[in-house]
Amino acid sequence: MTSEFRQCIYCKERPTGDSEHIFPKGLGGEDLYMYDVCDDCNNYFSKLEGELFRNSPIALMRSAERVLGYGGKKLRETGLTFPEIFQFVEKDQVPYEIGVFDGARGYMRPQLIQINEEIYIEGANEEEVKRFCASFEKWRINSGILVVNVPKDKSQPLGIVKFVQGDEQFSIERLELTKAKNSMSLVLLAETHPYKAFLEPRLFYNEDQRLVLRCRSEKEGIDFLCRLLDKFTKEGASFTSFSNSSTKDKINVSFKVDPVKIQQALVKIGLNSLVYYKEGVRNSPFIDPAINFVMAGEIIGGFVCQMEDKIDSIDLISDCHRILLIQVQGGVKVRINLFSGFFIFSFYLNDLVLSNELKIVGVLNVNYKCQEQRFYDENNCASLGL
Repeated sequence: MTSEFRQCIYCKERPTGDSEHIFPKGLGGEDLYMYDVCDDCNNYFSKLEGELFRNSPIALMRSAERVLGYGGKKLRETGLTFPEIFQFVEKDQVPYEIGVFDGARGYMRPQLIQINEEIYIEGANEEEVKRFCASFEKWRINSGILVVNVPKDKSQPLGIVKFVQGDEQFSIERLELTKAKNSMSLVLLAETHPYKAFLEPRLFYNEDQRLVLRCRSEKEGIDFLCRLLDKFTKEGASFTSFSNSSTKDKINVSFKVDPVKIQQALVKIGLNSLVYYKEGVRNSPFIDPAINFVMAGEIIGGFVCQMEDKIDSIDLISDCHRILLIQVQGGVKVRINLFSGFFIFSFYLNDLVLSNELKIVGVLNVNYKCQEQRFYDENNCASLGL
């Protein structure tokens, strides 16, 4: 097969690329790629999959099952990337940045945090704190770039703030760049956030060992970074701990779930498998309602997607995800089973015909432990006991 002269099945505008996995690597899929998806749509799908991988219960299973997926080495081997997890210390009225690993174990993320106008350093252990400080020092010397605005239109440049060292103190320059390598990310707290009154600016290490600045306003964050840079430059990295990591107060976890994006990601996963392994359907008008849902999040043409209950006889497969393609009355049902029956989702393609018989016409098994996948066509499904 070749991607030459093929048009993307999703946007129906751009030529296809070779960057879209058949089954997501972030869920333990093999390095096998689609021939029907352009690079722009692949970038869009990464955002949808981010909701599924990080902001849904699937994130807990990825951690518990130690699915590595994309990216390099994590701060902790089985760490989760939640948008925000705080541990609020009642007696001090301070929310600390917390990480989670091994499914539900919490730890203090490495962080430089302002408390009552003073800057303190926190972390779970000395090794992680040293790595964090070294990363900040590397950023100070080699980059000094803070990304303050990421436009929705990817053709537009990033808004950045560049920190520049002067004779007496640091100053800033506002620029626009198409890319910002080795940059720091800015995350602003929502106006309605319950910790808005207590959260002073802080710089922390996320699970991907990237520097993140969280604060209530851009100005507050920039002022904090200027103070921090002055301190590193003039005094060296010498800080004390405010918490001593001894608190056992409550932990607040925010998933910030977007259920529509999660459903869009799941439908995309199922469609990819259908189109790749049943190539004859790529130009069928009967898959258009599902494509429209993936691209726009809108229901047209009677499109139906839903959660389903586990069926032991077909879902209890060790260390595997499974996608079933089933010819049913009136169309095709695509059934997605993640983590051996932990999460079941399905959608229907009305009027699509893959077989003259009502039966399972294809099975994709993905072993997320070894990152291997195998497709069984309708002639081989019997070998699976289906």
